[in-house]
Amino acid sequence: MKKKIFKIIKLLIRKSGIYKVIEPWYSGRGSILMFHRICKKEQRSKLKNNSVLEVTPEYLENIILYFKKKNYEPISIADVPERLKDRRANKFVVFTFDDGYMDNYSLAYPVFKKYNVPFTIYVTTSFPERTAVLWWYLIDDLVSSHDQIEIEYKGDKRLLKCGDASAKELAFIELKRFIMSGDPGDQDKRIEAIFGKYGMQIKNKTLELTLDWPSIEKMAKDPLVTIGAHTISHKALTSLDPDKLKNEIIGSKNIIGQKIGSDVSHFSYPFGGRDEAGPREFSVVKYSGFETATTTRMANIFEEHAEHPECLPRLLIDGNNENIWDLDLCVSGFIPFLINKGRRIVLE
Repeated sequence: MKKKIFKIIKLLIRKSGIYKVIEPWYSGRGSILMFHRICKKEQRSKLKNNSVLEVTPEYLENIILYFKKKNYEPISIADVPERLKDRRANKFVVFTFDDGYMDNYSLAYPVFKKYNVPFTIYVTTSFPERTAVLWWYLIDDLVSSHDQIEIEYKGDKRLLKCGDASAKELAFIELKRFIMSGDPGDQDKRIEAIFGKYGMQIKNKTLELTLDWPSIEKMAKDPLVTIGAHTISHKALTSLDPDKLKNEIIGSKNIIGQKIGSDVSHFSYPFGGRDEAGPREFSVVKYSGFETATTTRMANIFEEHAEHPECLPRLLIDGNNENIWDLDLCVSGFIPFLINKGRRIVLE
């Protein structure tokens, strides 16, 4: 019922054109877009909790054409700080990808080459190192193949029903909460408690879906591609003590730099919301030599962000809603206006 009401509201907004009224004040100087994966339609996840991160190549191409039609200039993340100083320049758009999936190379890269558009990939180094566990896709496989799931951890037993599509989505949320809760040092044990019981090989998804170093090194040589850092293990940074925090941030910068043979000057916070990245994390990133860092706070980019390059907001590209008009609601500033209660500059 809520979804139907929301669709009706969006339709009324679209027909009224009210969202265009705030565009001069809330579209800003440009937008930084946040992607994760590019997937062919038939390969996308059946769970919306994962498919939200999966955009088809066709939609990616439509987005590029949309910004060209609006006369936005595609620029590199490296050009954002300087661009904000030039009030006469056209509005800009920046394409960024988090984590480091192989489809960024196999499917996204050719599209950007076709249109000569720069883009950034923020690499979690445990992906190409093959030590990461892509538990969100393991959950996808698990709930898709079972009608119920049993978990036993430290004497606590749980039984999750997942017989239909709605129950599977709820089971995903519950399993995600279980994995991410508690001591970060025990996360591997919680993961094993779920998947070990069902005999799943936890590294198979890593080998299947993530970038390898040769692909990263090849793209790094292309002027269109910026390789940024996204920590070592993709943990929520606010959950780490100061030493581990610095190791995750500076360590990923050094590892990638050694692999690609050049300095890594751009960073993206894992998860990146208010609960996962704040003033402490911003400070460490700022003094670690990064020129920019992006969050998942949803907003456009304004001149004021020139003073805060360590916490730049982005617009999430929703794979569950490949509709250019909905993208227009974000780029115009209408959705960020509602989310941020009228504030243009989102820093905290």
